[in-house]
Amino acid sequence: MSSLKRLKGQNRIQRVFKEGKSVFIFPIKLIWIENIEPKFPTEMSVSIWAGKRFLRKAVDRNKVKRRIRASLQNHAQFYLNQSSVSLDCICIYVGKEVMDFKTIDTVLLKLGKRIKFPVKNI
Repeated sequence: MSSLKRLKGQNRIQRVFKEGKSVFIFPIKLIWIENIEPKFPTEMSVSIWAGKRFLRKAVDRNKVKRRIRASLQNHAQFYLNQSSVSLDCICIYVGKEVMDFKTIDTVLLKLGKRIKFPVKNI
């Protein structure tokens, strides 16, 4: 079972931007916050953005989003094991060129190591 869900709802997305913490390693900026009302004890809701400003072709934007989503699915357990809480995240791709999967994968792993997640007291 994948613990990676889509981040939906204008209120949740605005909350991530207003109250969330962020970390940046080129070409990805990751903004995250602890989910207040999780449906499951540990799940990760993610929204992936690739702007038209830098990647003009929809094919390129979709390719980048697929690669980020695949990498996050690979590393979801790493993020969730580190945090032990449910997370709402937004990944923003700011590169001007399409990066290969290996580069995106290593960047997301480095981002996960740099994040200071809250730890749930049980």
